[in-house]
Amino acid sequence: MTLSPGGYEDVSDSLEVSCPPGGPECVLWVAADGTVQFELTGGTPSVVPRNTTLTNRYGGDSPTMSEASSEAAIRRIADASDSYRVLSRGGQDEATMSRQEVICSGNSCAWPGGLAFTPVVAEDITFVPWIRKNGVELISAVGEELPADWDPDVHFNEAAIYAVLDHTVASYAFLQYHRGPETDPYWVEYALSVFGDATGSNPVTGSATWSGVVVGTAWDESDNMGSFLGDVTVAVHFGNSPTVDVNFANIHGDGQSDYASYALGPWTSLPLAGGSFQDGSIDSERYIDGRFFGPEAEEVGGLVLDDGVSNTGVLIEGAFAGTRQEE
Repeated sequence: MTLSPGGYEDVSDSLEVSCPPGGPECVLWVAADGTVQFELTGGTPSVVPRNTTLTNRYGGDSPTMSEASSEAAIRRIADASDSYRVLSRGGQDEATMSRQEVICSGNSCAWPGGLAFTPVVAEDITFVPWIRKNGVELISAVGEELPADWDPDVHFNEAAIYAVLDHTVASYAFLQYHRGPETDPYWVEYALSVFGDATGSNPVTGSATWSGVVVGTAWDESDNMGSFLGDVTVAVHFGNSPTVDVNFANIHGDGQSDYASYALGPWTSLPLAGGSFQDGSIDSERYIDGRFFGPEAEEVGGLVLDDGVSNTGVLIEGAFAGTRQEE
């Protein structure tokens, strides 16, 4: 592979390679034993643990979950979930994707005219702990096959980021599948979802704040797409007519897009009823849909959309999750 000066690339689940800025391109390849080799005539790349580069870039700490415990937590929450909220976009290719209404019932959802799915789709997904930020474990995942009961003629790939708490998961997944030979036209979907054990009622005492993360994707007017990670704060103001304020900050792209950072929101004075809050619809320029999860509303999660309001010419779509802070 060739990296431009200042560029970087993941070369494994645990390592990232970068090319020093201000110098020549780095030409490199990964040997069978996992070591990185490079052309001496180009720049000299640096190879560092992926967790170190992620915490330097986004803040936070090294993850506390293992691959096994992160997978177990995600599947446990998915299996026990009584609340699924999904925002999806699909099309024959990235340039023709349109927003889809997703219908969820029980623990499964379906795209219109497409395949049914659950928040954790493939049985052979590889889960890799990423970083821990604002009390939320961030897990990356990649899968290439379907469970045995799916159509064997469907070829499928998934790449996802999961934000995991005790009772809530927010995720951004990029899905690609097609029927027949891999040369046939394919269908691209990405799904932003939040699921878990919904509280179903409002938090009841005092004022409180929940802090966490938002993950998602950003599109510009030329249909360039990149994923992002940022912070979210949810504040509840109690009283006879309780309201919610939601603020997002420190939203940065993943380095694979042209965006360095984004603005998003804020939303203020949203009515709170039945443990949930909402503003707009999926067809609006601005949309947010959140709810509280777990015993005594310990956690919060939701979906958010901003179509060029906070960032001219940029569509932001994300999923967020956070945990209640001690007063």
